[in-house]
Amino acid sequence: MLPTYYSGDRIWVNKLLMGARLYLSYDFESPELKSFRMPGLSKLNVGDIAVFNAPYGRDRECIEFRINYVYAKRCLGRPGDTIGIKDGFNYNTSIDHHIGSLPYQLQLRDSPDSLIPDYVLGAYPYSYGFNWTIKELGPLIVPYSGMKIQLDMYSTVLYAHCIEYETGYKPMLNAGRWYLGGKDIVDYTFKYNYYYFIGDNIFDSKDSRYFGFVPEDYIIGKVVRL
Repeated sequence: MLPTYYSGDRIWVNKLLMGARLYLSYDFESPELKSFRMPGLSKLNVGDIAVFNAPYGRDRECIEFRINYVYAKRCLGRPGDTIGIKDGFNYNTSIDHHIGSLPYQLQLRDSPDSLIPDYVLGAYPYSYGFNWTIKELGPLIVPYSGMKIQLDMYSTVLYAHCIEYETGYKPMLNAGRWYLGGKDIVDYTFKYNYYYFIGDNIFDSKDSRYFGFVPEDYIIGKVVRL
């Protein structure tokens, strides 16, 4: 999170603002999060810094919970927001002010692609037809509870991990038709809310540009001060 925070800094995280998580199961070796969230005092806003469980906490190609494996990143997108990166600059269409570290984004804009390693430049969903990078990404809608999408090659590439997180299955294409858990399906309605986070040190930050969306249940709390 340079230049906002440095190694060794201490931060305060308010777990009550979004609602404290209370665990229903204490089997923390299980990849399934069993908890419920108490009513919160406020919502997470664009630009806020939050601490959340890493969405790929088991280092596999699916969203899985792992306790005490957390990130601190800045919120770029809330449920339903349209976000992206244009010429190196973060944007959220619902916000008219700058989001994140301006000096780093200016540096990214002015850095030739040839000087940025491929593993840094490439961005989620890493799929043919998107060719997104940390300089040019989106527009991208952050999924929210009740949001319906038509299943096609575009939507399934973007949202397959979220659908698998909610259902246990990824959409599969067979003979021109989409299937989910063996059932014929043409559209999907999300059950949960998600967020999109980005680090201020954009040249060295493992964040949503690389792993995609974070379930709301994975958010621990909001950073309120040093």
